[in-house]
Amino acid sequence: KDFLKKFTYIPDEHTFTLRLCSGQWNFDAHFDCVDNTIVMLDGYKTILLFDIYGHPSERDIVDQMKSKTIKQSKDILDSYNISWECVTVKKNENMRIRKRLYHMVESRVPSILLNINDGSDGTCEKHFCGLFAEQNENCKDNFCLD
Repeated sequence: KDFLKKFTYIPDEHTFTLRLCSGQWNFDAHFDCVDNTIVMLDGYKTILLFDIYGHPSERDIVDQMKSKTIKQSKDILDSYNISWECVTVKKNENMRIRKRLYHMVESRVPSILLNINDGSDGTCEKHFCGLFAEQNENCKDNFCLD
């Protein structure tokens, strides 16, 4: 069975999360209220990036993309004429995802990823909670998985 474990250490304004994935793993479309730096320590992950924060159809797009693959999500974004970029981050590579930039993640192989989050400036949490109320309710600390 697939699993995800998060180990978090919080010095100053940064959060470091180590994600250990045993194989196939998907993370639905979402944005974060912090800047993220991803450091791939082993394996690889495919990440779809797109900017719909504040878009008039944002909620509809997010709802349509729920539980979809990256391939299916690209088609949904194309139907709204929204540009996207798909990136594969491999072992020993890193990338930065700015706050409020939507992304979804797929993994097909075991992987280890270090995620470094800059502290939130408190400007988008209300927007996040409005779109992802269930996530917000479940995630009261840095150890929630869904």
